[in-house]
Order: sequence, then C-alpha cells, then structure tokens
Amino acid sequence: PEQWSGDLLSIEPQAAVIRQRATVIPAGTPPDSAITMPALDQTAAQNMYGGVSVSWTAEGGAKAETDMNLKEVTLTPQELAGHIVVTDKLLRNWGAADAMLKKQLGLALIAAQENAFLSGNGVAKPIGILDAACTATISYARAGAGAIAFADVRGMYARLKFGGSPVWIGSQTILPQLMAMVDAGNNSVWLPNKDIIGPVAGTLFGIPLVLYDRSPALGTKGDLILADFSYYLIKDGSGPFIDASPHVYFTNNKTVIKIFTNVDGH
Repeated sequence: PEQWSGDLLSIEPQAAVIRQRATVIPAGTPPDSAITMPALDQTAAQNMYGGVSVSWTAEGGAKAETDMNLKEVTLTPQELAGHIVVTDKLLRNWGAADAMLKKQLGLALIAAQENAFLSGNGVAKPIGILDAACTATISYARAGAGAIAFADVRGMYARLKFGGSPVWIGSQTILPQLMAMVDAGNNSVWLPNKDIIGPVAGTLFGIPLVLYDRSPALGTKGDLILADFSYYLIKDGSGPFIDASPHVYFTNNKTVIKIFTNVDGH
C-alpha cells in the first residue's frame, strides 16, 4: 500500500529581524488602547537637547532665556488578521493538521508585521522606517544607479549616530555588489567570514550585516539599510488569537480558521 508521511515539506521563512531589535512596549491595560509618550523635539529647528541652550555671560549680566521643547509620540495598536479555509476531511484525517495550520498562520502574521515595520505607510498599520517622516531617517544618494559602491557604505557609516547597537540589513540581491567591493587600495571590503565556503556572517566597518528576505531588491530604496532599531517603537495590543468556525461553509464541509492580533510601530 502507498505510504503517507506526516511531515510537510516547505522552505522556512525568515524569522523576525526588526522586532527582536526594536523597543517593544507590552500591551498593558486596556491592551488595545493608544499610548502617548513625551519625546524631546530634536528636529533641525531645535538641537540635541530639545532647544535648551547655554551661553557665556559677564558677571551680573542678563542671562539668555531658553526653553526645552517636547512633542508627543502616540502609538495605537491596529488589527492585523488572516484566515484560511480547509476541508473537514483534512482535519479528521491528518493528525498534524492542527499544529501545522497554527504554525503557518503565525509565520504569516510575523511576516506581515515585519513588512509593515520596514515599509508601512501608517494608514491603519505601522509607520515603516523607509518612509518615516523624521530627522532620524536619512536617504543617502548612491554613487551609481542600481549599484552599491565603497563610497556609498562609507558615506552611510559617516552619517550614523554612534553608540547603541547598529546593524546593516540588506537584500540577498546585493551580495554580488558587496563581495566585489574594494577600497582605494583594491582591498576587499567585505567577504562572508573571509571563508567563501562558510556561512555568510561578515561585518561592514565592524557592524554586523544581516541578510533580510523582506528588503527591497538591489537598486531600490532600502536595499541596504544601516540602523539602530532600538529607536523604533513597537506597541503590542491584544493577541494573537486563533479561532475556528465550521458555520461559514457548513454545507461544503469546510472550516474557517482565523488569526488576528493588534500592533503598531513608529
């Protein structure tokens, strides 16, 4: 008789990269309510100290007035949901179906969140880092279209605020560019661990490089990013929740399995 394996063959998606490096605010009570936090106004119109300034004055001279400017950052968890439809026969006859379906729904949820944290437009979803309207996001113009040169990574590195835990993230499509990159002395700038046979785990200017499946392809804004993700805020709400209903497709002997959670990012 024909044999049937209980294993499902699949290519595993990449785990979360941004979330594990971001500042995550737990759900709290009530879990789906907005949270507002004060932040220093460190825009170009102010300074690193939120507008506070000091000056040298003569003894007995008038002291210059100074103010500290604050602004508000608000995060409101938005609902993220998905569902799949399976036959009741599958559920009855495959013992691993329940665990597999929950796993796939969970992985899809992670992927959707990561995509939003990277490139969300902020409309009923998180604001992603690629299009965030803040002074901390800098778009560096590359030396040549559709390419990454040593001058590009050097220029990005020079704009980084030092300290914290920065990391490079980039699409796998940029690997040929990085592996061919040389400095003015024709020395290789980046190699995957200096061992082509080994795992890709190199650094650029001493900062780890993570290949990110969800990054845009070479030649697109964000194909290489240098960031300290601890400055990215994630506000979790309630969830994730998984539920099933046989009623939607009752006459078809099918079951709807849904998953949903609430989250925001800024």
